[in-house]
Amino acid sequence: MRSSATLVAKDEKGQTSALSLCSDAGKYTQRDVELLRNLDLEPVLIRIEELIYRQRHDLGAELKNDLAKAKSLPEVACQIVDKLAASFHWDYVSLYRVDQQKEIFRLFHQSPCTNAFHIRLGYTQLFDDGMLGACLHENKEVVVNEVGNPRVEQYGYISLGRKVIHSAMTIPVRLNDRIRWMLHIETREAHAFHGSDLKSIMDLTKLVQDGLRQRAVGGSQQGRHARDAARCRRGGHGGRNSLYTNRTRQPGAFWACRMSGSGTNS
Repeated sequence: MRSSATLVAKDEKGQTSALSLCSDAGKYTQRDVELLRNLDLEPVLIRIEELIYRQRHDLGAELKNDLAKAKSLPEVACQIVDKLAASFHWDYVSLYRVDQQKEIFRLFHQSPCTNAFHIRLGYTQLFDDGMLGACLHENKEVVVNEVGNPRVEQYGYISLGRKVIHSAMTIPVRLNDRIRWMLHIETREAHAFHGSDLKSIMDLTKLVQDGLRQRAVGGSQQGRHARDAARCRRGGHGGRNSLYTNRTRQPGAFWACRMSGSGTNS
């Protein structure tokens, strides 16, 4: 690219988006910028930005709802990966499980993609290697907006022989303040991860983490209630002495009995 002309759209809060004309041969001037402005494109750009914002907001609510209602966490995790790829129009999104015991990343799922992006099933990567390793050690997201450019930090990017990728990003997904998964994204476009798109995916990742945490808390409570109810059943139904024992030694089991209608209140 040798020349460009850019129209910046603004609202009452400041700059919202921009439209650029780029050329390898032509030479743009201020006159071209004025021509863009005279086309009255700014309201259209602002409207498009508002629409994208609403779509991302709705996607966040949808993902959080999916996590809350899902019967199978692995299944909903795959669905989330596919929805992110479709919503952002990214070429490739994958999810890796962090195996702390063996210190490797295990490819768990990858979005539908062409063979140019596909990674073989069962792929693993050592903790010290690639963008996944850099993300783990730096404890934050890492972005490569020009894959293969020696003047740009590559974070050990591993191409696996795939030559179509020009931007890559890895985001840690935490549960209880520990990195449990890695979200890895790739696209054929250079400089793909910045601005509102980068902020949106980080916000969505936080929503997913909140959903995982709530699901984990809910599952823990359900498991505890089930164990307490089982203790009540083993202690007998309707016996005053057994209920007194549960109330004295195991308050949780006592309340489980009362709520289920078992036992006699003393």
